[in-house]
Amino acid sequence: MKNSLLKKLIFLFAALFIHHIVFAGMSSDEFKKRDRLRQAVKKEVLSIYDIALNTYVRLSMWDELDMIFTANERNSIQYTLPGLYYSRPHIVGDKVWIFENMTAKGSAATDRGIYVFDSKLLVPLEKKQNEKYGSLDGGIRKIIGQIVISGGANKDVDTAAVWDTVTDTFRTIHLPAGCHYIGVIEVVDNILYIGSCGGIINAWKFDSLEYIGNYASSENDGSGWEGKECISNLKISGNNVIGAGERTVFIWDRIGEKPVNTYEKIFPNSFIYFYGDYFVEFKNRKFAVRSLENGHVINKTSASNSIEDLIVTEEKLLSDVDGTLLILTLRHGMGVMIYDFDTLKPLKLLDRKGENLAVYKNAIFATDDKHLYKYRVMGKSDAKYKRFLKNIDHNKIVIDDRLYHSFIDRFRRYPKVIEKTGVADIFMKRKGLFVSHSLKYGKIGERFVYEDSREEGGSGQSMISSENGAGYREKIYGYEAGYHIINRSSNLYFITMKATWDGEFVSKSPYVSAQPSEHRFSFFIQPNNGRHMGQFDVGEREPASIVFYPVSIRETDQAYYDDFMKAWDPKNEDISLLERFLADDLVKNLHPYLEKKRAELARKQEKRSWFYRFFN
Repeated sequence: MKNSLLKKLIFLFAALFIHHIVFAGMSSDEFKKRDRLRQAVKKEVLSIYDIALNTYVRLSMWDELDMIFTANERNSIQYTLPGLYYSRPHIVGDKVWIFENMTAKGSAATDRGIYVFDSKLLVPLEKKQNEKYGSLDGGIRKIIGQIVISGGANKDVDTAAVWDTVTDTFRTIHLPAGCHYIGVIEVVDNILYIGSCGGIINAWKFDSLEYIGNYASSENDGSGWEGKECISNLKISGNNVIGAGERTVFIWDRIGEKPVNTYEKIFPNSFIYFYGDYFVEFKNRKFAVRSLENGHVINKTSASNSIEDLIVTEEKLLSDVDGTLLILTLRHGMGVMIYDFDTLKPLKLLDRKGENLAVYKNAIFATDDKHLYKYRVMGKSDAKYKRFLKNIDHNKIVIDDRLYHSFIDRFRRYPKVIEKTGVADIFMKRKGLFVSHSLKYGKIGERFVYEDSREEGGSGQSMISSENGAGYREKIYGYEAGYHIINRSSNLYFITMKATWDGEFVSKSPYVSAQPSEHRFSFFIQPNNGRHMGQFDVGEREPASIVFYPVSIRETDQAYYDDFMKAWDPKNEDISLLERFLADDLVKNLHPYLEKKRAELARKQEKRSWFYRFFN
């Protein structure tokens, strides 16, 4: 009893201590004001756009600011994948899995793998690979927890691969005689079902891969699989096994394995998406919602363009719409359409790219040949957001060090937010710092371009050979950013600065990059109009915006600066001076040069010592 009470007291004390640390600087009146504002927003008395930026920052209302900026600045995120042709997004846990559907040039099929992304920011986390799995991954896939089942590969279209991505164990299943080409995979109640050509669905125990039996569209007449339908869609519904071929939907009794019903597709060779007691059949521009039990058409309509992919979801994607939604992508990049599932009433056309769909945590994920996209449309309001930014009164924003770093830590992935709010400029002005920059177009480097033949390269450049083949050196043209920083304060500073950029100046694309580009640099700057200048490459395309902001600003003194410059001097031979600053975290961003310098001096001293020992 005493131990239990002691643990509770320790936990309570720790919670109060952490609360004090997190919200240090806020008074009890400010806590009360924050609670009142949150209640007003919750009850829709106020919109999140009606509260001023400086109020959000002063009251540490970071979640509310995150909602505003994510909805308007990062509501459409794009990640450029390294090759071509990728699967639909698969949501596994809190991550997004993307399968490579094509082998990269110069690579073996066994190199294909799964890219794993953080679902919130689309940051790549890892690439899962297994050589045996890569050789049998044909694009027909099912994910059960950490296990991937895949089939339909050109190497063996009748074999499925079962790969545990955590333990890296690998097993295979081969279709029985009379079946050909894996068309669909499903796992329900520890039973693995595989549909194939021949009009057959075969079943195995998932754990042991012991064969159980099959569901056949017709009696085995010895004619093999030719001329019979290929099962490409599969669903277990109560006591029924349902499979769809090119022309027909088949229903079998799950226990007796006997056919109990069939009905025709209304669009031959159409695609099917199962949802609850219904399925959606679609082909070209047309789609229809039908009863799963008897195939009766519930509703039917046409899209404005040919349909690439279609899903049904209960996720809340639109702030003003509740209920089940039907989402489809239109071919040729014509956008994403959202319908009310019950009525097929069109609700919203999104001017967004993507072909294959998934939905997770109120966001749409999509892939095309080259990209992974994520977009949220709930909470986005162009007019209200413009008014929110326009009403920022920079004269009333008081940003101390704590609030500034809280803001930057939260929104460093939103370059336009830092720029539009002016928080970094306000903070630097308070420190007496002013930054200007410009972009210049010109040559920024060279690259080696590989060619399949030994003909002359582009721009009349002669072909040359390398270890990996023939090609030519190509000049790279792009943009270089130059910056000029002035210190009008009376303090000598050591500053770590970041430049962050995103987007493309001439592009109308609504997407921002999953990971904005950045350049980080550290420097000392003298007081009283001291200056620091430099430049760096930003890439081949002119960015839509580039923002400079300080990561840290530390005051120092002239004696410290003078000693550091002695250590930094290429002629310095005092290792103890180098080691003094290598132990100093203030200049840790400059440690690589100091470490290199220390290693050089150590080698020189070793040579001198050897020379002395040899001649004495």
